Amino acid sequence: MRNTRESLTNSSISHSHFRGKRVLIIGGASGIGAALGEILCRQEATVALADIHRENLEATAAKIHSQGARVQTYHLDIADPEAFEQVIHHFATENGGIDYLFNMAGIAVSGTAAAYPSDVWETVIRTNLLGAIPYTISKAGIFGLLTGCFPL
Repeated sequence: MRNTRESLTNSSISHSHFRGKRVLIIGGASGIGAALGEILCRQEATVALADIHRENLEATAAKIHSQGARVQTYHLDIADPEAFEQVIHHFATENGGIDYLFNMAGIAVSGTAAAYPSDVWETVIRTNLLGAIPYTISKAGIFGLLTGCFPL
């Protein structure tokens, strides 16, 4: 089985489609989000990575910088709607809009449901389900994002 980076690198993503596009990746410090960020930076997109894990975020950004590309970073807890709104607004203002928003943030737990206290499940639900949905749909205007423009 190929790893995430190999799969994305060899995928059907056009090498010119994202050139010059403004892309915000939530959950961009590791995994699929980080791999996507690396690929889009190589394709000359304007990319920002946002994640709660500051050390991983900085390490991913350093790797991208070492490859000669630029990337912006935002420390973000996706379960905090006000912080999410600030990141969206800052990125859109600094870059003249948002063409693509990828939400790759998520928490994985393993084992039986009975093994985890309710606060763990609340965190998982706030992050994986509720984190980006209310803001993206109501305030950011999901339909505006899908058509490649973020209304400022």
